[in-house]
Order: sequence, then structure tokens, then C-alpha cells
Amino acid sequence: MIMGLQEEKERYFVEQQQVHAIQERMVEVDQFYDGIRRMKHEMKNHLTNIKGLLESGDYGGMGQYISRMDESMDAFEFSIKTGNAVTDVIVNDRQKATEKQGIQFRSEFNYPESERYDAYDIGIIVNNLLQNALEACGKMRQGDRYIFISSRQKRKFFLIEVRNPFQGEIIMDADMNLPISTKEKELFGRQGSMHEIGLSNVKREAEKYMGDVDIRVK
Repeated sequence: MIMGLQEEKERYFVEQQQVHAIQERMVEVDQFYDGIRRMKHEMKNHLTNIKGLLESGDYGGMGQYISRMDESMDAFEFSIKTGNAVTDVIVNDRQKATEKQGIQFRSEFNYPESERYDAYDIGIIVNNLLQNALEACGKMRQGDRYIFISSRQKRKFFLIEVRNPFQGEIIMDADMNLPISTKEKELFGRQGSMHEIGLSNVKREAEKYMGDVDIRVK
């Protein structure tokens, strides 16, 4: 009884930490689009300044001014467009993280067109899947390291797939039916590793939509 309550407390704490992380990303999304709104507001002033430089014949100054505008606008540009502001931030953030570690990243993920899905729920799924893939690749000492995320609509179902290599032995947790490495099993025992808890969050979100998680090891 006591052990069960302790495990539940630890799991709840980690889940709350992950929820907090998603909330922070949503704040980042708001800040991002606030920056775009300000940029649009300032665009009229920029055009007026460029027109003035053109009329005065200061072509060199006009070129420098336009170059500075390009640099400013690059800060508000995502290299990967998913079709949703929340998943835009998450996927692009993970792409930057993988590039820093020399890991190849490819995305064919497109946010579902159906309004029955909540961006917050999809964000939790995508965030946890990519974080687990990043951690797995980060532990590799040799071999090609890559992360590939994709999505597709199949009848009424929306399918999200993440592929990544790993090194080490993977066994399945009998209770959760989720993979956990033998090393983590020794360290965490039955309370669950961060990796297992992350995937349990994915499973929980999928079940909200009568979905499930299918994990395959090759």
C-alpha cells in the first residue's frame, strides 16, 4: 500500500513536470507570434525608410537596411511547418537540439485537420516521443544517429510515428507494456524510469482518443 502510494506520487510529480514543460512551450508560441505581430506593425515604418533612401539615391544604405531586415525576420522563421503553432515550436526545438548533437533530423509530421484533437494533447505526445528518441540517440557511441517523425491520416485515425536507432538491450515492462532498458530497470526498480513515464504519458494521451501505442524493436 505504502509502496503503491509512493510510486503514484513519484509518477505524478514527473507528469506534472512534463505538463509544466509543455505550458512553457505554449508561452513561447505566444511570444513568437507576438513578435510577428510587432514585426508587421513595424513593416510600414521600414517601407517608409526604404522609400526615403531610394529617393535620396543612397542605394548602399538601402542595401544595408534591407540586409538588417532579413536578419531580424529570420529570427521569426521556422524551418519546419507542421500546421499548428504548438507543434511548430516543439518539432523545431527538437530539430535544433538534434543538430547540436550531430544527429540527423527529418520531419514529415503534419498536424491533423480534424478539430476533434486538442493541440495540447498532440503536443504532449510529440514532445515525449521526440525527447525519448533524442535521449536514445544521445547514448549511442557508434553508428548512424537519426530521428524521423511522420504522420498520416488513415480513415478516422491519426497516426504518429517516430523512428530512431538505439544501443543496448530493451525489455518490455509487464505491467505497462512499455519498453525499459535493463540498466534503468536496475536503477529505478518498479517505480519506473523517466523514459517509461514519458511513454506512459504518450499512452495516456492516445487513450483519450480511443487510440493506443505500438512499440516495435528491430
